[in-house]
Amino acid sequence: MKTAQKNRTDATLPMLLRSFKLPAFVREYGILGERAAAEGLSHPEYLQALAEVEAAERSARRIARLLEESKLPREKTLGSFDLERLPAKVRSTFATLRDGSFVDRAVNVIAFGNPGTGKTHLFSALGHELVRQNRTVLFAPTFQIVQRLLAARRDLRWRCSSPCWPSGTSARAC
Repeated sequence: MKTAQKNRTDATLPMLLRSFKLPAFVREYGILGERAAAEGLSHPEYLQALAEVEAAERSARRIARLLEESKLPREKTLGSFDLERLPAKVRSTFATLRDGSFVDRAVNVIAFGNPGTGKTHLFSALGHELVRQNRTVLFAPTFQIVQRLLAARRDLRWRCSSPCWPSGTSARAC
């Protein structure tokens, strides 16, 4: 009787988990089930372990998707930027920006300076940090924004179909 029930479970459980869109559960339930039995974990502890694996995987997929959608230059991260070359005041300001609270307060941040001083790299690195905090970021060079504004003025309307903004964004949301 137990063998028949196990065969039925082995056949239907992965299908059910896939239908619920739980890929980590499908992949890990057997491995974690054996470990739970060996360690004497209770059913809730086993379920929590599975749920933690699923949550971690979903978080990683979301961050990867946000990074892709952000259009941030992949190579311009904090790891490839020498913060020591910045003046102390800029370093301290950047440190406060890294927590992302300026986004919550809807505070605009503008960087200006001579060409080649690292503004794009620094703000790209900030964008990468914000994405890792599960925040949505869209990188658009100034020239793209200016081109969109000039075209909108010329056409006397605002369209959001440029690669500078996500497709399908309504004029109100832009």
